[in-house]
Amino acid sequence: MFTGCVKGSAVYFPVLVVNGTETNYTKTPLSAGDVINLSASVTTSGTTVQVTDVTKNVTKKLTGAGASATGAGVGDGAWYVNGTLLGVPKFGTLTFTSCRIDGKALASGSPSGYLRATSAGIVQIAPGALSPAGTAFTTYYDHA
Repeated sequence: MFTGCVKGSAVYFPVLVVNGTETNYTKTPLSAGDVINLSASVTTSGTTVQVTDVTKNVTKKLTGAGASATGAGVGDGAWYVNGTLLGVPKFGTLTFTSCRIDGKALASGSPSGYLRATSAGIVQIAPGALSPAGTAFTTYYDHA
């Protein structure tokens, strides 16, 4: 999911990556507050990634060759365009729920939380603690 600032406005659209090839669905606009389900399956025989906007009943799915998974990420990340780090919209909080890797609670994999900060060290996005079940967390907008 791309959530970011483009020319001063918040923009949301699905982004899927299979084996290093990124597909941006910029003509499939999503909205703040939509319920989004994300899933990925990587085996040596095939890769499938899917995003579903439950609120709008829209699904985008890609499949590709098999691979060996090297890691998994859940949360907010930096987005660059032509080498420039894009800004962060003032989103308040984003809540991630039902986070599982290989069917197990995210917490079972000893996850790490990361701050998103500018090159000057100004924190833009901060992660909250994992839920008691280890499957949910919130990220917080700090400042751009």
